[in-house]
Amino acid sequence: MTKTTDSIEEVYREFHEAVNMTASQIEKWLETEESKSVGQKSSDGAESVGHRSGRRIVFAQLATSVAGSLGAGVAKSLARFP
Repeated sequence: MTKTTDSIEEVYREFHEAVNMTASQIEKWLETEESKSVGQKSSDGAESVGHRSGRRIVFAQLATSVAGSLGAGVAKSLARFP
């Protein structure tokens, strides 16, 4: 394996060790009033930092799932998004 492939696989492994909910579980949580009412916000009515991070985690989980099916080159391309 190449160094890039090793790095992508290591990031993928570490991500899945840290995130212990599925994308659909996180999405469900993000839709709750409780989720929307907590966290540090930059201004009144703004989305909290954690809520935004949650949305990004959902995207990352979906992207890594698709990338795993399509190959490392796709994972590298998807890494540029949110």
